Amino acid sequence: IAAGLLVLAGSAALYFIFREKPVVTTPSYVSRQTDAGIFRDTLPDHSVAVVNSNSSIKYIAGLAGATRTVALKGEAWFDVTNDPGKPFIVTVGDVSIKVLGTSFNVNTYDDEKTIRTTLLTGAVKVTPLPGSRHTALPKVLVPGQTGVLSKPDASGEAMLTITETPDPDKIIAWK
Repeated sequence: IAAGLLVLAGSAALYFIFREKPVVTTPSYVSRQTDAGIFRDTLPDHSVAVVNSNSSIKYIAGLAGATRTVALKGEAWFDVTNDPGKPFIVTVGDVSIKVLGTSFNVNTYDDEKTIRTTLLTGAVKVTPLPGSRHTALPKVLVPGQTGVLSKPDASGEAMLTITETPDPDKIIAWK
């Protein structure tokens, strides 16, 4: 019996030593940053991002995953390729902007007190991310509207207001 237990214990030890370990891969990211100029980037899904000066975007290489998520700092204009099975989401701090096949501008420089999303075509949904300090409710913008989300103050209060934008082309004149 002792010999049998020894063989069994030895077999179990060999199994745990030589079994295949799961391979954990961390995604690689693509980062684009501008200083004084404007950068135009065609994303892997054929969407276009025009990044204004002193701004940056970051996304998983190939836009792999269940969503096409782009993190933005500063200002960028997007013309998004429609793909209903794989939503396009722009994250800005603790806010997400879900794109419903569209072109829009986002302005969120660190030194400003608001996050501004101006819609030219299609529709976008502006939503505070779960766990964020924003208390504003999600809202959907239609063309010609700007969503202005104030950044939370010391008390955590933030508001999302929708305004009509009489000439959205002036908002994107920089691109």
